[in-house]
Amino acid sequence: MPRGAQSRSLPRLGSVSPSASIGLGSSCARFKKPSRSYADEGPIPIAASRPPRGDPSTSWSSSATTVFECALLSPTLRGIWRPQTRTDMISQQVKLADVRVEQLVAPVHLGEGPHWVEEDQALLFVDILKGNVHRFFIESKRHQVLHVENGGSGGSVSLVIPVEGAPDLFMVTVGRSIGVVEWKHSDPDQHTVKPVILHTVDGHCKTNRFNDGKCDPSGRMWAGTMGYEKMPGQVELHQGTLYRLDSDLSLTLCVSQVSISNGLSWSEDRRGVFYFIDTCAFSLDAFDYDSETGDIKNRRVVFHYKSSGLTNDLPDGMAMDNKGRLWIANFSGQKVVCIDPKLGRIVRQVDLPCQNITSVCWGGSHYDILYVTSAQTGLSKEELEAQPSAGAVFAVTGLETQGLPPTNFKTDLNVLRKKIETAKP
Repeated sequence: MPRGAQSRSLPRLGSVSPSASIGLGSSCARFKKPSRSYADEGPIPIAASRPPRGDPSTSWSSSATTVFECALLSPTLRGIWRPQTRTDMISQQVKLADVRVEQLVAPVHLGEGPHWVEEDQALLFVDILKGNVHRFFIESKRHQVLHVENGGSGGSVSLVIPVEGAPDLFMVTVGRSIGVVEWKHSDPDQHTVKPVILHTVDGHCKTNRFNDGKCDPSGRMWAGTMGYEKMPGQVELHQGTLYRLDSDLSLTLCVSQVSISNGLSWSEDRRGVFYFIDTCAFSLDAFDYDSETGDIKNRRVVFHYKSSGLTNDLPDGMAMDNKGRLWIANFSGQKVVCIDPKLGRIVRQVDLPCQNITSVCWGGSHYDILYVTSAQTGLSKEELEAQPSAGAVFAVTGLETQGLPPTNFKTDLNVLRKKIETAKP
């Protein structure tokens, strides 16, 4: 996700501002849109109507337990501004009554990469620029933090994914490298490890770093890099790459000329379509996906942010629900949008109490909780004071939908453990 996006002021608590009133600000907005034909195509523009300012269904109400009432957009007709009727508003207020946003942990600097661990009923996430991996146990509230040392190509840690069949092993990306770390429940709550590096990439641009990543339904790990930010808000475009790590630990280049590699997901049938976000293309793209080989082809735009009216938001991490809809974190947008890729439009929206929303995942015993990460990055001192929850992880409940369980990295454990043993001093 972009770490230097320009910031904007938020609406006061108790109101939701029309999106048209928000000023432009993004780490990609200063640059021209990539000159690729697929980025120039998009669905018919849409616009979503919000409840009027001051309506009870849109207000934030905080309490000692840090629970917020959530604003949720209703579906709208494609390409039409449709004012809501009194009936719409009453229906929406009833639906909103059960939608809640709860802050789980204290804010971090740049939260990202949430991953639900069903066996532990715990949430994994990272604080990218601090090089930390977090593990929060929902029931006990225990909070472990693992600091991953610089692996030789940078100290950022942008993802964490458990290794299937090895509860103490986790895949991580450190700088431009893919590695593995060992992390036990019995380790201290504050712990430091040195990663075992498997691959280091992007030798053509050593200022790159890894960003988002996830495993496909077959257990292959996909992770992409992003260009260097010379200073906040200025990203070197088309310098990154999307890679795939197969079960034999071989690495394949899948997409080149990426600016900020971000959200990844696969269709609900788990085999037909791969969805991908390059933030600076301002679009949700789809590829044909071969579940047997992991190969992708036939890239096309499913939803384009700018042509759909989302001119102030940056698409970031995403997760799919069991209805085939994609829930996308909007950096600089203070919200998560739910896009139906078959219709090419937004069908729902959840507003959050801070500006920079970075990623989402489904979790809970029934996978009906949407966990949302956020960032303090790019916010001024005054904005941080106005957004005390910036950088926190939130749990959104009452959405009346369920997500798909994540997939862990699947590999030959004997081969992986041999590499770990060989790397030990």
